[in-house]
Amino acid sequence: MKINNMSAVRLAYIFTLLFLLLGTCVTVSLGYEMRAIFMRQINENLASEVTEAYGESMEPHDVAHLAPNVKMFTLTDREYRYLLQDNQGHVIAGNLAPLSPLAGFRSIEDTRSDTEHGQRLYGLGIKLVDGGYYFVAHDTALIDTLRSRVLEIALVGCAAFLLCGLGGGVLMGVLLRRRLVVIGQTLQDIKRGDLTVRLPVASGRDELDDLCEMFNDVLKQNESLVEKIRQVSNNIAHDMRTPLTRLRHRLQRVASGPQDDARSEAQLAIGDLDVSLEIFSSLLHLAEIESIRDLSALACVNLSDEVVKCLEIFESTAEDSHHRIQTSLAPSIMVRADAVLLQQLICNILDNALIHTPSGTVISISVIKVGDQAKLCIADNGPGVPSDLLPKLSERFFRLDRSRSTPGTGLGISLANAITEHLGGVFALEDNEPGLRVLITLPLFDPSPIN
Repeated sequence: MKINNMSAVRLAYIFTLLFLLLGTCVTVSLGYEMRAIFMRQINENLASEVTEAYGESMEPHDVAHLAPNVKMFTLTDREYRYLLQDNQGHVIAGNLAPLSPLAGFRSIEDTRSDTEHGQRLYGLGIKLVDGGYYFVAHDTALIDTLRSRVLEIALVGCAAFLLCGLGGGVLMGVLLRRRLVVIGQTLQDIKRGDLTVRLPVASGRDELDDLCEMFNDVLKQNESLVEKIRQVSNNIAHDMRTPLTRLRHRLQRVASGPQDDARSEAQLAIGDLDVSLEIFSSLLHLAEIESIRDLSALACVNLSDEVVKCLEIFESTAEDSHHRIQTSLAPSIMVRADAVLLQQLICNILDNALIHTPSGTVISISVIKVGDQAKLCIADNGPGVPSDLLPKLSERFFRLDRSRSTPGTGLGISLANAITEHLGGVFALEDNEPGLRVLITLPLFDPSPIN
């Protein structure tokens, strides 16, 4: 990566040129304005000198009346140069050579000066009533010095702008390139499969650091997703191996055993296939729920009524397994949900509570309103789950060792979690001390449409 090709350096070059142009314009403008102010002051001083030569008398402005004053000014005032000549061009008084009688301000060369090329003067000329000519002048050394100083300041300013701009651009480019090289090396490590590396975030917290931090969050999420995929793959292999292995052994016995045993073995094989198909069906359903993004089909649903419907489904199962169900359902708790998915959510949790708790367990179900949210709590006083394993319950195919012998796919809690998130709620598992408590928080019904 070349430094000249970096955007930071290119921007620095552009801003340097802009500031160079702006600084030059400002410097030149100020210089000319200062020169104009200085020239106005000189013009006023020259006009004052001419007026002073006239004196306070009302006599005509001619050579005879101006000669005494001009002679005195020539002797006493070294700051100005004077010339008084008659209508024939003869010098009557003053210290300048004869000039053409032009009225107004002008610049001249003083040929009487000791310098090689003469001295530049700037003065004011007045034509007198008798045809004579009076000229008072001031040297232009201050004007020339001001002009040269303005030029010097402009050149120094341009050099300073170029040095700071180009040097700053190269410095920014070098510093940015160092960070980009580190980021590039990190991305190469990620490309090679190391998902644990993270982009460096400096303590300065600039825009690049914010971008790196957001990218690190994406990397963390991707690492988690990849790890979940690996875990799911291992769990699928583990859970599918048992029914498929049993299916293979039974098919071998059917092929090599007596004809009378074929029917019973075939029935068992069908049962193993049903378990396998149920696992795949649950996985597809879970993927379908997680992929749904359109929430326009959600409607106003009474949460307490849906809980009652699910309890009717499990009423006989609870009686057969000697489980006792207690309810505390607040009426008219309206949520925005899909009724079918909501019932599946509740049924999955109830099914897990009935299957994985012993006879005599009390299962309590409550629905309450807290602020602008509805809370559904399903708890039991069974053996519960160790606190360190609670976060793993919502993982796909995760099953406790004591539950390996019970029917199920290990996807019930995962489905409940996915449905809750789809409905915009929060799914939580807690220790009921003893037993397990499932908390589901759903937003109350809002008549405004969901985009």
